[in-house]
Amino acid sequence: MNLFDDSLDNRDELTFEFADIMRETNDAWQFEMDTMPNPVWLPKSQCQLSAQNGSRSTFASLSRQRMGGTVTVPEWLAIEKGLV
Repeated sequence: MNLFDDSLDNRDELTFEFADIMRETNDAWQFEMDTMPNPVWLPKSQCQLSAQNGSRSTFASLSRQRMGGTVTVPEWLAIEKGLV
């Protein structure tokens, strides 16, 4: 599975900072975001992750280091999840 699907490049996207990835399933990540009162689940198929230092990273390396980063999602998903 490609975590950084290039097909994301062809649609309207928004990028959000996250403090931590709380949980992971086969299909989704649960993010803790400073701007949200509760953690939010986002489907992996719609997400592009970057670590705080700007490098693309995996869940395992982000959770092991307990570092935040950014997640880029399609605008429609951000609206649906209440991120905007």
